Amino acid sequence: MFEVRTSARENHLSLEELAALGITPDRLPEMLNGSGRGWVVNDDGSLVAFAMADASKATVFAMFVHPRHEGRELGRLLMNEAEEWLFLKVETRFGLLPIQVLK
Repeated sequence: MFEVRTSARENHLSLEELAALGITPDRLPEMLNGSGRGWVVNDDGSLVAFAMADASKATVFAMFVHPRHEGRELGRLLMNEAEEWLFLKVETRFGLLPIQVLK
């Protein structure tokens, strides 16, 4: 995950900068427990993209695709998964029901 994160062209941060923000490999499990969830895309056994969301804040707080894998719609795939999960978590928390538009 950190290889993908530190290779980002946009919002680039080094390992040192991430650590200064408290984002380290040791903290990943705690970030994904409780209201957190993560998704990864593997290509031939290598992690090439990931997203992380927090239902308590109803937000996707991380999404990164390795530059060599950009243009494959992996970010869109991850965002769709994260949004679907968040919607289910938020609708349950607030007792909302999804709206279905019939044509």
